[in-house]
Amino acid sequence: MVGFNFTLKDTQTLQLLHTTLVDQDPFAIQVDNLSPNREYTYAVGPEIGKFHTFSNTKSKLRIGVGSCTSTPSIANSWVSLKRQSPDLFIVTGDLFYYDITQNHTEAFGTAYHNIFESSHLRDFFHSTSLAYMWDDHDFGPNNSDGDSPAKVAARLAYQSYFPHYPFPNGASGNRPIYQSFTLNSGLVHIILTDLRSDSKKGKMIMGPEQYEWFLSELSQHKSYELILWISSRPWIGAADPTEDFWGGYAEQRRNISNYISAHNISNLLLVGGDAHMVAFDDGTHSDYSDLPAGSGAGMPVFQAASLDRRGSTKGGPFSLGCYAYLISWTEQYGLIDVFQDARNRTCVTVSGYRTSQGDASTESLLLQWTGCTPIVKKGSPGADFSCPAQLFPPGEWALLVLSYGAVILLLIFGAIYHIKTKNVVSERIYKRRWIGSVVYFVMVVLVSVVVALSISLGRLGPSRPTFLPAHVGWLVAGLDLLYLIGLIVDYYHQRNQGDY
Repeated sequence: MVGFNFTLKDTQTLQLLHTTLVDQDPFAIQVDNLSPNREYTYAVGPEIGKFHTFSNTKSKLRIGVGSCTSTPSIANSWVSLKRQSPDLFIVTGDLFYYDITQNHTEAFGTAYHNIFESSHLRDFFHSTSLAYMWDDHDFGPNNSDGDSPAKVAARLAYQSYFPHYPFPNGASGNRPIYQSFTLNSGLVHIILTDLRSDSKKGKMIMGPEQYEWFLSELSQHKSYELILWISSRPWIGAADPTEDFWGGYAEQRRNISNYISAHNISNLLLVGGDAHMVAFDDGTHSDYSDLPAGSGAGMPVFQAASLDRRGSTKGGPFSLGCYAYLISWTEQYGLIDVFQDARNRTCVTVSGYRTSQGDASTESLLLQWTGCTPIVKKGSPGADFSCPAQLFPPGEWALLVLSYGAVILLLIFGAIYHIKTKNVVSERIYKRRWIGSVVYFVMVVLVSVVVALSISLGRLGPSRPTFLPAHVGWLVAGLDLLYLIGLIVDYYHQRNQGDY
């Protein structure tokens, strides 16, 4: 990677000759001496972007969070996020689903390039400050850990292709990518833990060095108003050594909970990735400490996904429930607003949103919670694997029921109709009616299946193919019903004529 470093005076415009960057992929530009709380515009070739520097006071802060997106991503969640204007957006894992197993940085470079080519995502990224921690699919194969054959390439590619904050002690190269940084004069301290490249399946989710660093970060909790911990794996759920989330590392989870409880850490909020759902627990089910004299470790836990994938659920229970479409595509994200109230308390509002695939102009609020420090309490250990969620959006259920219900009714009534009319019409007319109806029935069934695939199964692939838009399904259902009504009218007309 080629790097450029500049010190920018307050009124100076920074210009780079295009020829300087030719054939340099990737490259990084570091600009120092920027003014706080100010918007800057930049351009690289034809691409124009902007960013807003953070404040040097404890002014309010909006942080967007989300994980799990397809490549290319056509989700309206990115459009909605840009409209929400977060000061920072944190990708909490699975920026792409390439499941790379080759130890080649070029393979990861291709993945980064391809996801950045997604127009909605690129437009949002060009207008927002970013932080990013990987999970399994953008680090290696599904449920990968430190034994992934692509580990070294993943680590090096991350450092080359995505802007990140300095690693502890200024280290770089083949090492875990955990990091931390502080915003708005100590209003929020953000910790990003690497729970993939530094983990050992069934034994430890953090290596010894990262674990000690993490506890050291928590030990400074009094220096910050709020600590935001980015955990790419879900926290809440029953202990099971075969599981891929924190339940598979119950001992280390318990030790961290005991540390939180013993040190009376009361300003910690965890944001999880991996599970394709929006869910929130206020600390009621997130306390895995077993210290009888401790203050408790029931920290708020927020899951915000998926940005652009089919829904899924993991762990539970959650005090405010969980939201996902388990078969249909799910476009969801979260916002975290941090502010100080009139009593000078640090407060946080957590909001989970869902966007519509057909309408980029609106989003629906799924859940919302507001709390002021202290936000950590005594709770219980969540040990439930059930987190109920919908299979389809309500409109898609209606579409499928109408489409297939009409087809079934047509088949049943059509068979009765043709049996009844066989004795009152000529053989030639009967055959013509029967052949025409069979052709129509076959067409209806095929189109209905294609519509169903477009709605559900067709969206499971990484590129989310859409065979037919949803409104075609409504049209087919309407034609089915009209044809059925026509058969019924004709049946009763002929019966009234005494034909049968």
